[in-house]
Amino acid sequence: MTPSYEVVPGHSVGSFKLGDTLWHTLDYLRAQKTTFPKIEISYDADNASTTSITLRLSPIILFFPHPSQTLDRIIITLPSVELSYETRLLASSQDHLTRAKVGRILGPTYAPTGGKVSYPGITFDIPMSNGRDDLVNALSVVPKEKDNEKKEVWEVLILPGKGITFHLSDTQTDIIIGQTTSQDLLLDIGPPLREFWKEDSRVSKIWIGDDALSTGYFWNYFQYGLDFLINDEGFVEKVICHSNIPGTALFQRYARCPWRIQSSTSTKPLDFTFPILEFQESLGKPSSSQYVSPNHGQEEEGMILDRSVEGGFEGVTNLGISRLRGFNGVILEEDEMSKGISSVLIYHV
Repeated sequence: MTPSYEVVPGHSVGSFKLGDTLWHTLDYLRAQKTTFPKIEISYDADNASTTSITLRLSPIILFFPHPSQTLDRIIITLPSVELSYETRLLASSQDHLTRAKVGRILGPTYAPTGGKVSYPGITFDIPMSNGRDDLVNALSVVPKEKDNEKKEVWEVLILPGKGITFHLSDTQTDIIIGQTTSQDLLLDIGPPLREFWKEDSRVSKIWIGDDALSTGYFWNYFQYGLDFLINDEGFVEKVICHSNIPGTALFQRYARCPWRIQSSTSTKPLDFTFPILEFQESLGKPSSSQYVSPNHGQEEEGMILDRSVEGGFEGVTNLGISRLRGFNGVILEEDEMSKGISSVLIYHV
């Protein structure tokens, strides 16, 4: 059966909407395995922490640029698909899209340059230039240059030893360890997608440092790349921000959290792409156990974390390990392969 999609310039193709996160898109695709049985994910493995990501779902190509990991361009190859525009048939395998038909449906435009005909929010690729019957072989839906549509945007400023400041569109919320309650989270950022009760003492040693807290539960906000540990009294005890770096063990379990830490040595905030030395200069000397680096022969700090031994990774290969590096108020998880910061845990000092 030929797939059929409605095209909305500057907005969407079918269920794929510009501005959607990579996590949201792949979560949707996981539920549509019959419609999309094969998905190809492409990225630059040598520059994992700064790479853009491309999804190929023949005949659709979805582009997620760095650093936002939000859908920025939708490309449709023709003619193996049926497309409609404002209730009118735009293209099908029997009714090919031509330069003349583009003009009739979308109206006049400037003379094409470089084999492209463009309108606000949509571009048509026309390789030949012989006239009205030239066939369109692909189209791209992109944001409009003056698109004032309000989209949900979030970012997180990390306050080491204190908590986070969560910016969601036009609102700002301070989530303070030991002060913010679970009820506050519900009111300020909504309900979590999953609630998980702490039952494993090994988890306690990572999140708490000892077994003093025998109970407690996690709230997972996968859509924001955030986890919260809630203690017995209902207060936020720990916060963790996930960077969603391709090739790491937790890739695509969480959306990318656009976290920042204000640097004391630079006017530019630190994020997951900065090398660990930048954090050391700004946050001070790491406080975790030491080891001798086989590459440099010098003393460094950190604890190896191999997430591949956890559940859910059966059959997954080439997963790298990470190293936990503790500072005053935060613990950074550095991916050994990309050298990017996979996650940041914030605890009370």
